Amino acid sequence: MEQLTYSFKVVYTTNCKEYSFDPTISVTEFLTDIRAKAIVDFNLLDVEIVECGQYDNVNGHNPELAPAVQDSSTRIDHLYNPQSSAFYIRPVIITS
Repeated sequence: MEQLTYSFKVVYTTNCKEYSFDPTISVTEFLTDIRAKAIVDFNLLDVEIVECGQYDNVNGHNPELAPAVQDSSTRIDHLYNPQSSAFYIRPVIITS
């Protein structure tokens, strides 16, 4: 079966990884899978996934601060082209 491979980078680091996915999975499944992999691969407690390239976003000009990708039943191959899409992995700061 064909797989789509995307690049992921932890924000403000040089830590990068590529992950491959079944193109028919939903965005929700995609996010769940990335979170599980990133927590282990980068030794993080919790993460958000941000689509790269969002320079003028609601949080300012820094694309790493753009809103996180939201759960959706839409298939990833309908939204993200692996030739032109990449993602940030943003650690979630847990405060008590």
